[in-house]
Amino acid sequence: MGKMVDRYKRGIAFSSVSFIGFSVIYLISFTYSLTNVTMRDIQGTIDSGTYRLAIFNTMKFMVIAVPILFVLSFALALLMKQLVNGHKFIYNVLMAVNIFPMIVPSFIVAFVVRIFFEDYGIINGVLTGMGIQGISWLNSRFSFVLLILIYLWKYYGYCVVIFLGGLNSVDSESIEAARLDGAGEFVIALKIAAPQMKKYFSFAVIIEIISVFKVFKESSILFGDYPHSCVYMIQNYMNNCMYSLNYGKLVCAAVIMIAVFITVLLILLFKGNKENKGEFI
Repeated sequence: MGKMVDRYKRGIAFSSVSFIGFSVIYLISFTYSLTNVTMRDIQGTIDSGTYRLAIFNTMKFMVIAVPILFVLSFALALLMKQLVNGHKFIYNVLMAVNIFPMIVPSFIVAFVVRIFFEDYGIINGVLTGMGIQGISWLNSRFSFVLLILIYLWKYYGYCVVIFLGGLNSVDSESIEAARLDGAGEFVIALKIAAPQMKKYFSFAVIIEIISVFKVFKESSILFGDYPHSCVYMIQNYMNNCMYSLNYGKLVCAAVIMIAVFITVLLILLFKGNKENKGEFI
């Protein structure tokens, strides 16, 4: 009992350093900035057409990109799971390929994308050679599709690793019993594996939602501070408020975004906690 208490004390002491740093750098300064927000700032933010566009684009991106990333990553994890036993070398190669996008700097990603998708890039060069008019990939509605592709490529590997961990935790006896009954791999994945992976699914969705806001780095480098209207996200709005010294609207937008994100996060956490019979994610 004494050793457990000591371990908890060490854990609290270790985590308190991070909490103090977070409080000094973010929490206290953010709380102080709330005191300078007026009702005029709140009303101006809500009535702003630019803000509404940013919210709409961010939610649209999330609704489209997160499910695609979820399904794609889970399908790849199932495929890799089949390769573990008989094709270890291919499995290791695919694992390295999956992890590679996570370590590539955002600037390099944007630089390579520009080589291919600029007005005079490789893709438009191929299209022109085929007699097809080039597309303004970086300043048209195609920018939204391009940003989704970057998001999928950048973060699918992380989700694949999460799902592989979940698949490894699935009861092997239930899978073998289902195979003896004639169940196919697709049925096993949906009826046997998926119900036992709910906490992994919840964690993956949280990571995917966080990654939606992280893809702004690539978006900012590729499209600039004032991109095409289809890829004008909430981070663009907040960034431009900061550059124009409009801190009232900046804080209002940040508070709304944080409130929505925390609400979604708590729903996912408590839903996973309930389904896993009290075992918190």
